[in-house]
Amino acid sequence: MTLRPAIRTFLVHVLRAAAMLLLMYFLYRQFATLDIVHVQRLLFGMGAAAALIMLPYASVIALDAAGWRGCMPPSRRRLSLAGLSAIRLSTDAVMNTVPAGVAIAETLRPLLLQKHFGLRTGEAVASTMLAKINMAVMQMVFVICAVLLLTLQEGPRAELGILATAHGQAIIIGVSVVFLLFLLLPYAGVRLERISKLLQTLPLPPLQRLLTRVHGALCDIDTEIAGFVRGSRAQLASVLGIFLISWMMMAVETWLIFFLLGHELSLAQAVVLEGLLSAIKLVFFFIPSGLGAQELGIPAILGVFGIPEVAAVAAAFIILRRGKELTWSATGLALFGALGVNPFRPALRKT
Repeated sequence: MTLRPAIRTFLVHVLRAAAMLLLMYFLYRQFATLDIVHVQRLLFGMGAAAALIMLPYASVIALDAAGWRGCMPPSRRRLSLAGLSAIRLSTDAVMNTVPAGVAIAETLRPLLLQKHFGLRTGEAVASTMLAKINMAVMQMVFVICAVLLLTLQEGPRAELGILATAHGQAIIIGVSVVFLLFLLLPYAGVRLERISKLLQTLPLPPLQRLLTRVHGALCDIDTEIAGFVRGSRAQLASVLGIFLISWMMMAVETWLIFFLLGHELSLAQAVVLEGLLSAIKLVFFFIPSGLGAQELGIPAILGVFGIPEVAAVAAAFIILRRGKELTWSATGLALFGALGVNPFRPALRKT
């Protein structure tokens, strides 16, 4: 039996709300006895140096924009890095603050490329897809590195659940490798046109009509992706390297926050924490920015590192991290005024 779209949408919202309420309940249980005074002492002790927390993410935005530009056809690789950074920041703000924001953001990026840089539809969509693929490839590499580095930590791991055992770690690495291989399919010659033809064999008339309508666009996208794949290996290595540095900058941000809080982590430990939080966010993709899910994992991971007064330190880290995200998201949403687009009005998203 097929559910009506309205009913299906309602059920999705209900399940998302139920998941968030459950996460909030566990968060309450975890931080119910929190020493608020100690958290305040940690935060106020940073003083004006707290502003430094904003800097690593600025580097992440610039690096991601550079990697995105590297995924474009050679004739388009001189586009304004500032303009691409503005698009990246603004669409990320939607992705991190709105339910189903990922779908909206990934739709907006090609449209903004066409609107502000004059890219053809195929170029805009293909470069956005390639950037997303390459970024995700390095994210999987980053997560695998985080799990491998976790095995070298000597602290108690009972609260880490599946990650507390070698068997669980092997499962996480195995799943990451499978996703990594799946992401690399476009480089192995798998084309959207072929996938479209396969899907058209399904007895679903609406899907068949849609695929017929977008067939030409899919061919254009395939042409752009194939051109990138046939390009120099140095260009691909450069793009992947940029995205890996971007992920490492997120670990640097984590290291900096703990350094300012007076509980310094090693860079390897920062990679472990950031990589595992990244994996949690992937699992809870249906919740904006993994809100609640990531917070539950932070004290358990910090316990492995032997951080004293884990609850207070974790709470201070969460406040600073979410505060940074909120500030950058507000900046990104404000940028839509300069970009001339209202991301929350479907009619404008189609222009």
